[in-house]
Amino acid sequence: MKLADTARLKSESIQSADYALELLRKGDFAGAEDEYSLILQHDYDSSLAEFGLRVTRYWLPRVKHNQTTAEGYDRGVLLFEQWTKFEDFCKMQRGKDAQVVAAVRHYIFSQALEHLNKDASSSKRMDAKLLYMVALAYKKIGNYQNAMTAFEQLLSFDIDNADVLAQLADFYVMTGQIPAGKVLFREAFKDCPDEIKLENIESDLFLHLIDLTRESEPTVDDRTLLYWIPVYGRIYGILNISREITPGDFMKLKKQIITLERELGQLMEYDSILTAKLLNKYLLLYDYYGQCGRDIVKRKEIEDNIKKIAYNIYGLLKKNEQEI
Repeated sequence: MKLADTARLKSESIQSADYALELLRKGDFAGAEDEYSLILQHDYDSSLAEFGLRVTRYWLPRVKHNQTTAEGYDRGVLLFEQWTKFEDFCKMQRGKDAQVVAAVRHYIFSQALEHLNKDASSSKRMDAKLLYMVALAYKKIGNYQNAMTAFEQLLSFDIDNADVLAQLADFYVMTGQIPAGKVLFREAFKDCPDEIKLENIESDLFLHLIDLTRESEPTVDDRTLLYWIPVYGRIYGILNISREITPGDFMKLKKQIITLERELGQLMEYDSILTAKLLNKYLLLYDYYGQCGRDIVKRKEIEDNIKKIAYNIYGLLKKNEQEI
């Protein structure tokens, strides 16, 4: 084949791939299937086209089925469930292409929004669950302003909702409000971290923290990991700031520490979640003493307590403080 012909075919393949992405964003999976098939006629080894073809054939029967199902909230729920299964499907695929996934995500969550907003606008229902799905759908299609507004509305239902706080913290970081994001993310993990859905976190900073925690605690399950994230976040200087603690917060924190120390002392075997909980409370109190200018004796007492239950955490705390 002549060089000019090769260049022409490559150019046509790129155009077809770009057009296929447009079709996916619009939900035209049949049209996208044709484009990927066309690419493979000239480029037999195109991993992009092969993945795109598998994706279109995955969604074609599902999209057809969706047209016969209920609309409104029920259709929105179905689309969310289908997306979760699609993510599992993608994990098993070779040559996964982020642009293809992003194009499909835009269509699926645009459709979810359309149906969820039907119920919201007609006042059929407007509860925390529906509003959460609307907020998350906005986030998935990149409409961060509307997503943030919806998540802020959710706080009127439950001001201490850990997952909503984590989502807002994620937005703050993605929009350049790093200190506010750090404070809110640490706050989200203070009491009920197992409410937080890590799969919805998107900012590079917090994804890095999640990866660091997985590397540091490689044997823990996903639920236990949630309790260690604020610990390593503080130790590695990612969650190195927190909101001002009120006298009421201080008393509550001291009581929580006493309860956790007693529970941990009664155990015959190591409990990862309980240890992480207590470490998190110790670190919050440690920073409180630093903020209010209390003498170093109080902080030294906490260091000794940390050393007793997790010497490695104590070592990292001292090492990283020396480097700051």
